[in-house]
Amino acid sequence: MTAAAQLADTARHTGTALNATDSPRTLREAFPVFLRHGSPRILIVALAVALVVRLRIGDWSWSPDGVLLATAGAAAAIVWPFDGDDGPMTRGAFEIASREGRKVSAVAWRPGPARSLAIGWDDGAVQLASFDEPQTARTLRAAGRAAISSIAWNGGGTLLAFGSAAGECGALKGDA
Repeated sequence: MTAAAQLADTARHTGTALNATDSPRTLREAFPVFLRHGSPRILIVALAVALVVRLRIGDWSWSPDGVLLATAGAAAAIVWPFDGDDGPMTRGAFEIASREGRKVSAVAWRPGPARSLAIGWDDGAVQLASFDEPQTARTLRAAGRAAISSIAWNGGGTLLAFGSAAGECGALKGDA
């Protein structure tokens, strides 16, 4: 039996649960994380998502409960449901906060149960959207000089740090 087959067999029998801290961003990180969680279907989807992120999407973020995966790269944040045995394979994705003529460049789920998603745009704007009201987004920062390249929440979900491709950076209050 090959090493990969042994790992796959071990993963099928461990029964460990996927959690929000398992957030690989490369193929090398995706394989062992999802191999641990047993479902070959989830593994295939995870590898496909990791490949797409590597080639086209550029950013992604797991919700704090590990059920939703938000991705950047389109005219809206695309959210994939990973609850259930098949993950998103039998269901469609959701669009959150679409803006015609713009592209989402960064995403970050807010810590806590509220399911709020921070969205960075290619024009430097930053918005906060709710999964429960997907087409309503509150602007936290108007357009800047360049695309938002990185966003991240502090542990309490009260401050959102951002950085842009032009070197702009700052921290925004999540309740502003």
